[in-house]
Parts: sequence; structure tokens; C-alpha cells
Amino acid sequence: MRWLKVLALVLGIFLLFWIIRKLGVHELMTGFRTLGWRLIIPVVIIFPCYIFYTISWEFFLKRFDKHFIPFWQLFRFKVAGEAANTLTPLNFAGGDPVRVWLLKRHFPVEIAGASVVVDRTLQMLATVSLIFLGNVAAVFKLDLPLYAKGLVGGTAGFILLFIIVFIFFQTRGLFQSVTSLLAKLRIKRFSDKTLAKLKELDHHIGDFYRQARGLFFGCYLLHFAARLVGVLELLILGRFLGVPMGPWEALFFSAVIPVTNMVGCIVPGTLGVLEGVVSTLFYALHWNPADGVIIQIARRIRAFIWILIGLLFLAIFKKETKEIKEVPS
Repeated sequence: MRWLKVLALVLGIFLLFWIIRKLGVHELMTGFRTLGWRLIIPVVIIFPCYIFYTISWEFFLKRFDKHFIPFWQLFRFKVAGEAANTLTPLNFAGGDPVRVWLLKRHFPVEIAGASVVVDRTLQMLATVSLIFLGNVAAVFKLDLPLYAKGLVGGTAGFILLFIIVFIFFQTRGLFQSVTSLLAKLRIKRFSDKTLAKLKELDHHIGDFYRQARGLFFGCYLLHFAARLVGVLELLILGRFLGVPMGPWEALFFSAVIPVTNMVGCIVPGTLGVLEGVVSTLFYALHWNPADGVIIQIARRIRAFIWILIGLLFLAIFKKETKEIKEVPS
């Protein structure tokens, strides 16, 4: 399986170089010179996203009065977890356990795990909502090819159905059902202690959906607000480059990007794939396709800087943990 990822990465790099060659290096460099120092602005713009995510995560954890974590510590855990998500082949399935590990010094594993599962579900639900609105923009406001409208709409419908089913099973004891299925298939058996912890984890998740519906809606709005910050990022980058991008177009591209990430997930970071899709849609809208590539590369630079910040937070946490262990009791 690893060789397939390596092959996909090579193909993605090849595709990116082919796009750059086709559009012209000079054309792209002119765009980057136009951006200049403003290339760093997306790094700042995305900061509120992490604030909204952290507030939502904190709302869930504040329900457990016996435990406490400072807001900025939780913020660092969120940024570190998202950095791990980006660097692992399994995305959030690889990075979210890192967040549970970071949080377990402050909360029991069952509560930490429940908070991460709910947080990720809310993030997925907010993403689907944005994809849905982007599809509305594509159908009623933009002159785009039918295949682009169909791809966004079909993907949004599929993901929405998946999340509805996912939330339904969360309220019915998702992890207990999975462990029971694995045991019946004789794939893996769990100890009574592990089963008891998973039962408690399912209880915390189900209780949040059943007993804290107002809080659930509030947390969802925070996640959706974070997604709208991404729309603002595209608008600002477009304006800097002189692209006639309005709110509807920015909303549509904010929907296209996560759809492309899911469809092209076999390529690490959808390298080359995302640049190809965005530049093609720019061409379909009669815009300069080179500007689409520049915007996407600017977003990759922003993501890279936040990954470095997240890894720094992770390194600091590991150092603090090591120092605590070395202190004699």
C-alpha cells in the first residue's frame, strides 16, 4: 500500500510541474510578485479558525466540572492535532488519536476520546453545509459546466447521508457496536476493562447529542464560522490578484476544495490535483487559470506554516512530559 502512496505522490508532483509548465513560469512569478509580502496574510486570516474550533471543543469539555484545561493549552493541542492530521496518510484517523493522547493529562481517556469524536463530527458537518451552499451557488449563481455542478452536489449529498448515519450510530453506541462486530468476526477481542471504557466513551458521546442539543447547535455554528473564514481567505487572495471573484464564487471554490481533497485523497495532500481542478474552473469562469494555481499554492504555504507551528507545539508538549517524568516524586 505504501508503494501506491509513493506512486500517487510522484504522479501528483509530475502533474503540478506539467501545470506550471503549461501555464508558464513567468506568468506564475508575476502573480507571486503581485502578492508580495501579502502572501503571509492567509497565515493570519486562518488564526480565527483555530480559535472557533478551540472554543467549540472547550464547550464540550466544560461539561465535566471535575476537570480543567487552560484555553491556550487546548488551542495548542488543536493546532498540533491538525498538523498530525496533515502529515499522516490516514488524515484525521491518524491525527485525532494524537489529540486524545495530548488531552489525557487533563481528562480521562473516555472523555478525551468522546470530545475528539464529537469535534471531528461537527467539523465534517460544517464542511458538508459549506459544500451544500457552494452547490447552491454553482447551480443558481455561476455559469459553470454541468459536470462541476454535479460533482459538488453528488459529493455533498453522499457525505451528508454518511454524517447523518454516523451521528445516528454515535447515539446508539458506535464503539460498542464496532467492538462487538470485530469479536463476532473473530478479528479482535477486547478485555472487560477496555469494553467498560468504550461503554463510558459511548455514553459521553450519546449524552451530548441527547441532553445538550442547544450546545451541539452552538458548537456547529462555531465550526461553520471557521469554514466561512476560509471563504474570506479566498476572497482576499482573489482581490489581491485582481480576480473578479465575488462572495458566490468564493463560496463555490470553498466547496470545491474539500470535495477535491476527498475525491483525490489517494494523492498525499492532493498535490497537483487541487491545482489542476482550481485552474480548470478558473478557465471555465473566463479567469486567468494561473491565478487559480497561485491562490492554491498560497494556501499550501499557509498550511505548511501552521503545520510547523503545530509540530512546534507537539515538541514542546513532549519536552514538558519528559521533564515531568524526570522529576522525582
